[in-house]
Amino acid sequence: MTKAVFYIKDKVQDVGYRVHIVGKILESPLEGTAVNTADGSVKVMLRGEKEHILQFYEELKKEKPELAENPAMSKPEFNEALEVPDAMRSSQHLMLGQFSKGVGFLAEMNQKLETGFNGMNQKLETGFNGMNQTMTGMNQKLDESNQKLDSLEGIKQGLTDIKQTLVELPKKIAEAIS
Repeated sequence: MTKAVFYIKDKVQDVGYRVHIVGKILESPLEGTAVNTADGSVKVMLRGEKEHILQFYEELKKEKPELAENPAMSKPEFNEALEVPDAMRSSQHLMLGQFSKGVGFLAEMNQKLETGFNGMNQKLETGFNGMNQTMTGMNQKLDESNQKLDSLEGIKQGLTDIKQTLVELPKKIAEAIS
């Protein structure tokens, strides 16, 4: 058994690299973990047979999380004095950290949704009020049009009466002359 450490750099934090690595460690005969470093790298610490560590390293060069862009990996440094944390405890710590981030993310999303829905409700209310005012104005115009149509009906009836009188006028003149 031996111990090794290597680093993965270039946009490897907040893309799921540690979860990816710890999951692969748990599926392998190795022990170890992956941690974020202050410079933005991910530090991978492993304990196991040298050939398994090298094989694991080669697999990681081929596989990466979907959101990782173009990671650069340092060569494994073998060091018997290296302290390698227990994989299970590390993975539990990592999962709790990820869960905590998820809870914070969900709370932030909830706040954004509430703000968005409140804004949308205000816009809908404004829109409906405007539609209501427009409909009220249209109803008033329809009422005015109906009144004009009613007065036109009266004019039409008057014209019909005049026409009838004009049609009967020659007959009445003829009767009056004879």
